[in-house]
Amino acid sequence: MKDRPRSRRVPAGRAACGNSPGGGRSLPLWSRRGLPGGRADREGKTGEIDMTRLGGCGGAWVAVTVFSGAALAHDFWIEPSTYFPAPGEAIHVRFQVGDHFKGEPVARNDDRIERFELVGAEGAKPVVGRHGDDPAGVTRATSPGAATIVYVGRPSTIELEAAKFEAYLKEEGLDSIIEDRARRGESAKPGTEAYSRSVKCLLRVGEGEMQGFDRVAGLPLEIVPLQNPWGRKPGESLTVRVLQDGKPLGGVQVEAWRAGQSEAAPRSARTDSEGKAVLTLDAPGTWMLTSVYMRRHEGGKEDWRSTWTSLTFAVPAPTSPSPSTGGTGTAP
Repeated sequence: MKDRPRSRRVPAGRAACGNSPGGGRSLPLWSRRGLPGGRADREGKTGEIDMTRLGGCGGAWVAVTVFSGAALAHDFWIEPSTYFPAPGEAIHVRFQVGDHFKGEPVARNDDRIERFELVGAEGAKPVVGRHGDDPAGVTRATSPGAATIVYVGRPSTIELEAAKFEAYLKEEGLDSIIEDRARRGESAKPGTEAYSRSVKCLLRVGEGEMQGFDRVAGLPLEIVPLQNPWGRKPGESLTVRVLQDGKPLGGVQVEAWRAGQSEAAPRSARTDSEGKAVLTLDAPGTWMLTSVYMRRHEGGKEDWRSTWTSLTFAVPAPTSPSPSTGGTGTAP
């Protein structure tokens, strides 16, 4: 294998404590919600990380703080070693899970990976790596322009107590699901859900015209920028489109978080009938956009199925040269 991540071996199903690729103890992987009261999925795990207990970096096991309704959901995103690689530069790729764009690394778990690729002007190629490693893989983009790292995970099933499930639905803006449960007399019933991840990370490779920022990656659920995010000035808006299986998805909430932001609430907008949402990027830095789509699953072991998506990218400071705008023309 020519490219291999600079990684430490982590037992499958565990994540490393701290942000350094080279040190720290490992933590048990928590579910995307991390709720006390969430029952184990069919594989005996609660998703990616089990937060019923956390491993302290000092070596002692500590109890998890019980989460309030305002912090029910956990996001999953891709964090590259650089958002602005030179052509041919090695890009080390980490998985992160957490809240408010503050997370812990997650080791690669090949049993959960359905798709993990770099998509660029040269086509798609797998992100190479070893099971149990953090970073999860390494890749290289050889052509200038925009490139996207994509990840699709296999579904997991979780059950939450009624109050926690209702609070989580409210937190994620899933009002239609709350209304549907109320209409069916299910508001006091636990929620059983099969969920999956569908995430991507946008890279600017080299300099010059940035074609391809609006490239559709073909994910089950994805957020597609309709404007060049690297050409945005602080305070300017960014229009995005949410696609479900390639088709515009209206009525879903899109949230925007900036790394290191002090405010507890994200910027948010709801998509229109064309799947479009407009968000204001008020400062340069690293951003994460998130959305979730849920639908009822009739006749299955779980009542609901959901897909969670995120898009990470970095906006350069105004003093940086602004790349020329230009899309692929492929955005629907």
